[in-house]
Amino acid sequence: MQMNCASVLAALAALFGAADAAKAMFNHGRNYLGLEQVLISHPQQALMSLLRNSADASAPDPSISSLAAIAASLSQDAGTSPSSVQQIRSLVLGLEDGLLAEFNTTQSGINNVSGFQHCIDTMNSAQATCNSANTGNNSAYEACIAEWRQLNDYYVTCRETELEYNRTKQLICTDYSNASWESPFNWRFCPANDAFQGTYEQYLQRSVDRLYILRSLKENCTRATDRWTNKTDMCDATEIVLNEKWENCSRLLNVSNCTSYNCRKTACSSYDTCWSAQEGAFNAAITMAYGLEKSLHAQWRALQRIECLLDVIDATTNQTQLLEECIARRHMVPAYLNITNTTPPAKPPCSAEPRPAECPA
Repeated sequence: MQMNCASVLAALAALFGAADAAKAMFNHGRNYLGLEQVLISHPQQALMSLLRNSADASAPDPSISSLAAIAASLSQDAGTSPSSVQQIRSLVLGLEDGLLAEFNTTQSGINNVSGFQHCIDTMNSAQATCNSANTGNNSAYEACIAEWRQLNDYYVTCRETELEYNRTKQLICTDYSNASWESPFNWRFCPANDAFQGTYEQYLQRSVDRLYILRSLKENCTRATDRWTNKTDMCDATEIVLNEKWENCSRLLNVSNCTSYNCRKTACSSYDTCWSAQEGAFNAAITMAYGLEKSLHAQWRALQRIECLLDVIDATTNQTQLLEECIARRHMVPAYLNITNTTPPAKPPCSAEPRPAECPA
């Protein structure tokens, strides 16, 4: 028995439910010309749009009465010629290919974990940059230490010279101190202690000579003392500069250590932020993928029902039996349309340690 459009729509009542079939008939009577024109001018877009609009993600099998009505209308308009059914079938197969392509794109999207590797690569690069920066700071420290060593060599020499000047001063001033005990007072007012034998003029000349020697010894002691004092002042000033230089070098060393540590700490913080963002994006992609999977499954089952209906329309015999079989058939979604869960890679650790004692945590 050859089935006409009315027979097909009646069968739709059993296949898709009475309400959907009534809707299909209503749409068929009211919008037949408009639907036909849309399908003829943009068949792929029209079928996809109607299929998506008819999909209800909350129901296992969404209504496809509108798409069925278009198929029946095109078949009614062109009769039941193989070319008209093949035209519809080709559109359905195109939609199936589109669903598979959309699924593959979605699966590829959640399989792509390169964003996590980007975080790792960025962290490793930043750590290398931190080490390079530390090398530069160490160079400044080494230059400072070299200057300090030169200054320290001068300081050591200065102290050695100061010590030598002090010894010389002590010897010279000891001579003056020993000679000064035989003072002119003793010579003039204690003649009993003087065993000089000679004239008074000779006695006075001897006193003048002794005073000259005493003054020379005093001048020598004064000069030696001044030379030692000046050298001591110079060495003391050098010591102050030397200590300041050492403090500056120590600060450079601390800056070098802390710069590297702070750089590593910043790199780890950025790495944590990058990884958290990737985890958020990955989890959102997984959620969206499973939501899309549900919609694709519903659309795929709808297309299978349309194909089953096309087989009934295309058949030349046993259409009633084929339609009953079509109604009873439950279309199982193939495994290749099931999302394969992907897990993100394990997060490698990032450490800013060791932390120098002089650097704040």
